Amino acid sequence: MKLNRGLAEQIIHSEMARSPQAWALEGSNRPKWTYTIGLELAAMMQYQNHSNASTISKDELLNYAKTYYDALINDNGIISGYKMSDFKLDDINSGKLLFTFYELTKEPKYKIAADTLYKQLSIQPTTPEGGYWHKKIYPQQMWLDGLYMAEPFKAEYVSRNIPQNEKAKLYDEIVRQFTLSFEKTICHECHLPHHAWDSAHKQSWCDPSNGRSAHAWGRAIGWYLMALVDTYEIIRNDSPDYSGIDSLALIVNNIALEMIRLQDKKIGCWQQVLDLTGKEGNYFEMSVTPMTAYSFLKGNRLGILPKAFAKAGKKALKGICRNFIEKDESTGRININNICSVGGLSDDRDGSFEYYLSEPIRVNDPKGVGPFILALTELQR
Repeated sequence: MKLNRGLAEQIIHSEMARSPQAWALEGSNRPKWTYTIGLELAAMMQYQNHSNASTISKDELLNYAKTYYDALINDNGIISGYKMSDFKLDDINSGKLLFTFYELTKEPKYKIAADTLYKQLSIQPTTPEGGYWHKKIYPQQMWLDGLYMAEPFKAEYVSRNIPQNEKAKLYDEIVRQFTLSFEKTICHECHLPHHAWDSAHKQSWCDPSNGRSAHAWGRAIGWYLMALVDTYEIIRNDSPDYSGIDSLALIVNNIALEMIRLQDKKIGCWQQVLDLTGKEGNYFEMSVTPMTAYSFLKGNRLGILPKAFAKAGKKALKGICRNFIEKDESTGRININNICSVGGLSDDRDGSFEYYLSEPIRVNDPKGVGPFILALTELQR
């Protein structure tokens, strides 16, 4: 399949046809508050807001996304299934669309739900160095994934709700989460951050000398890059004189330089375990690839990456279309292949090369579909 301007709409139509109820986008049989559906719905809304969509009305897409949130948030703003005391950063991500719904409807429940998620971040447990725990059951651990879940939401909340004279201190806290995680996860041999860091240096998956996990997992770096460019844009739009975002731009550049070197010259995509690119068994993975393409394209639009990275982002999208997208001729629906289902770290998930290759590969997983829609949207901006 060729990369074309109508592809994002075809994918959105395909997803809505497969899952007439948005809460079923990941195959669930009931509504569930989960970061993956929030990711994909936010991507759909971004496309609607920043493109010349011709076959999907704004109201149609808004109502589709809104039904997910209305199935889970009652009139008092209580989120079904959400438990603040679990301190899961993943739970924050779906809150990003609450700002849109409140702005459009003025229904208090969306503001209350956003306030609740922000309150979690205000009391989130931290490492001695000040980094957010990934969740309560993962004490003293920072995962790159968590930066995407929490920091763009926090930046957006601060930009909309906090008095101007109080913002710089809160933006400093956000930037500190990024600089600390980069400092603790960066591998100076492979020039990329590894998946996670244990401040206590006790987890079975970490190097006891530095607390770092064993490898640079592609999707973790994809999450991290997207978090960086999204947060940069939010803070710059709100407070253009705030100099702290220069640190975010520097991290983006450091990672992007290594990522462009690792991009496959022929196919244009990135592999599952980046620091072992080319090793037998490694495969081209379709969440890290669109995540990186999105970050490259957006980074160039924001002026923090040179034009060569936008070209590399477009090359990656072409590579996805040529090699990992299929059209079901019987239904007309688009399928995106080669998306790793999940990746984590625990006593039975040791973060080894073999572990990352052992996780199932899925078709149309939101963790690949959402970033692909985001990247296609950036291409049109």
